[in-house]
Amino acid sequence: MNKGPLTGIRVTEFTSAWAGPYATCLLGFLGAEIVKVESRKRLDHARNLSFSTGSRFAGPNESSVFNNLNLNKKSVTLNLSKPKAIEIAKRLVGLRVTGRGIARHGYPLDAGERRTGGVTSGTQSPTLGYPIAMAYVAPGDGEPGTMLDVEIRDQRIGAEVVPLPFYRRAR
Repeated sequence: MNKGPLTGIRVTEFTSAWAGPYATCLLGFLGAEIVKVESRKRLDHARNLSFSTGSRFAGPNESSVFNNLNLNKKSVTLNLSKPKAIEIAKRLVGLRVTGRGIARHGYPLDAGERRTGGVTSGTQSPTLGYPIAMAYVAPGDGEPGTMLDVEIRDQRIGAEVVPLPFYRRAR
């Protein structure tokens, strides 16, 4: 992974055409951790493209187009028609920190006395005016409105699960 201004930020990519993979490739160049999620039923279109010959390949990992668009990425294939796979994909949640403090990468999250996950990134949002974070949590703890505790400097601070994205610009 590259060190850059986006180091410490994780992006989950569900795209399958040129614009999405290219945009997240650029985020990876800037240091973000990119996790590409594909379904075997709907692979990225670039897996079957060639810059030169237009030919098809023996396997899904041989296309230079795909490989160029997916530099600096981690990848997982899930059968998104199965409830378990959707549950795995949806475990990335947004948090609004309700107490004093900023949740940072690696800080643990608890649901009561049970460890439920960890923070992937967090900051003070200048647009929203309060601390926000993203985290992976155990299935069942990711519903909006769920109250969790994040451990910040050995103190348990309240955090509410909120829908992503955190902010939508009015159109």
